[in-house]
Amino acid sequence: AIAADLEAQFVSPNHSGLRTTAEPEHLRHDACAAFLLYLNAETFAPGARADTLVSELEAALEAGTGLLLAHERRDGWRRLTFDEIIVATPEGLKTAGAYRRIATALHGGRHYAVSLRLLLDELDLLIRRPVRSHSLLGTVLRKTSEAGSSSGDLMRRRKRESPRLGSSSV
Repeated sequence: AIAADLEAQFVSPNHSGLRTTAEPEHLRHDACAAFLLYLNAETFAPGARADTLVSELEAALEAGTGLLLAHERRDGWRRLTFDEIIVATPEGLKTAGAYRRIATALHGGRHYAVSLRLLLDELDLLIRRPVRSHSLLGTVLRKTSEAGSSSGDLMRRRKRESPRLGSSSV
């Protein structure tokens, strides 16, 4: 729902700049600019959904896909403190760097649109300065120069034109 809200509020019908998907096969780094992880009480609750989500996250981290973290803070949306989310997160995901980036809080009411705008700004940062992880142990390589025209630069330009935002099924 968060990915759809981002798309609805910030992408005009005639512009296909932001595309969303819930398909795991789109998690390849060259096809997916970011993986939206919605953090609430259900995210890592025991069960098949959480097991599937953990597998998808591991694949995204392995592929070097950046994680866009949305922390639910609205009343009635099964919110948790971030400490509670950390406790519920499987150790392997924490070790792999799932929380390298700071989560964006999703506030309700008149602040919801601001929360979405902040998420979109984080997405823009992920596209412009991707974090690449070549193993689940979290080897991080950051490209510090935007100069040149390597294949990485071409990939970033292609993503800027039409980024795909993967999202969790939770």
